[in-house]
Amino acid sequence: MEDQDQESRFGAVAGVVIAVVVAIAATLFMAIGRNGSGGEGGAAVVAAPADVEVALGTIGIAFSDGKMVLEGRVPDENTRRRVLTKAQLFFGAENVTDQLEIAADAPRLWWKAKPLDVFARLRGVPVFNLVLSNGNEATLEGRVGSEAARSEIAAWLSANLVDGLKLDNRLTVDSALAGNASTVAPSVLLNETIEFATGSAEIPEVSRPRLNLIAQVLAEDGRSVKVLGHTDNVGDAESNRTLSKQRAESVVTYLVAHGVDSGKLAADGLGQDKPVADNGTPEGRQRNRRIEFVE
Repeated sequence: MEDQDQESRFGAVAGVVIAVVVAIAATLFMAIGRNGSGGEGGAAVVAAPADVEVALGTIGIAFSDGKMVLEGRVPDENTRRRVLTKAQLFFGAENVTDQLEIAADAPRLWWKAKPLDVFARLRGVPVFNLVLSNGNEATLEGRVGSEAARSEIAAWLSANLVDGLKLDNRLTVDSALAGNASTVAPSVLLNETIEFATGSAEIPEVSRPRLNLIAQVLAEDGRSVKVLGHTDNVGDAESNRTLSKQRAESVVTYLVAHGVDSGKLAADGLGQDKPVADNGTPEGRQRNRRIEFVE
């Protein structure tokens, strides 16, 4: 009988110990999930809602004269960051005014497409004001250079914000803007000019704040990208190819050190083979010495 009592007491103690261990493990798991591993850059981990319900939100995105204003109401800091960092990436942090208000009762914002893709599309519109209303209604005003551009952006937004979007497309066609149409290939997310020293693959100090922002966005977004290095046509073609790959690899190394998953990045160098401007001018050669981020 005494042995049975001891076994009962032992079982009860063991049960308590197991419960405590499970509770501690759960707490640690939650803490890791909250804090993430933003790396040296300190990028926050932005997790999707548990049910990933698509919602339009209530915000406005206006762009003209090279300046953007974000305004409206969002329910939390994570949502604000998801929108703000992507706008800063494509339009320049110094060109984006953040007037987003955080309010607990604001409707949730979670589009079908990631904000990175939405702002990538909007960068091709010279002047616009996109106002999203709670539910499935939105208004798009502004000016574009052609009827094709007017239809294309409206169709893309209708298909990639929320199902059944009722988009009031008020864009007008201004032929004077026809030359401003984006010539960036759809697969190219970013086209960065980094002024490496001649013959060097070391990232210059002046380019690091921009790469810090890119690292933060890619860490939040979680997609796989290829980093491609390009050069002008000065020098030997094979040497340019080697140097362009070394520069792309330097960028990948920097991004990984600042929180981007190394498994999401690859590097390659194309040398002088794919210019985007005339190598016959200093300005053209500068544009051709670039780093591209390609899906």
